[in-house]
Amino acid sequence: MRTIQFSALALVLGASIACSGKDSGDSAATTATTGGTTGGTTVGAFSGTGGVLIVEAGCDIVWDFAGPATNGMDLMWDVDGTLSSAGSCDFGEDASRTLAVTGGAVYFGDDYWGAATNGGGSLAWATAGYVYGAGGYTYVYSGSGSY
Repeated sequence: MRTIQFSALALVLGASIACSGKDSGDSAATTATTGGTTGGTTVGAFSGTGGVLIVEAGCDIVWDFAGPATNGMDLMWDVDGTLSSAGSCDFGEDASRTLAVTGGAVYFGDDYWGAATNGGGSLAWATAGYVYGAGGYTYVYSGSGSY
């Protein structure tokens, strides 16, 4: 169990996941649902929740996110992720990075977190399958919030 915890913790602390911007269940239709900007609409601060299920560990890590928009026009925020007690893993830490929507996908820092759906001041994301990454483990990401 320690090996799984260490590898998952490395992911939480910023290890990069090598991926092509899609997960195992994505199709062209799910990854192209939105563009990278709001078309000139002002974007406010982001507030929401996001998390990752670590399949082999059988637990999840959940964060509460809050942060300002980077320039007020793009779907990009500098967020602080505060570890939530809603997660079931006995490890994980706070994480601060950029949360961005690019090409219909959500990224937390450089890590792909799933296909995005946004509009009307709301953003949601989820992987349609698994993301294969750090330590050979599989991850399922999801989250939502408002801006």
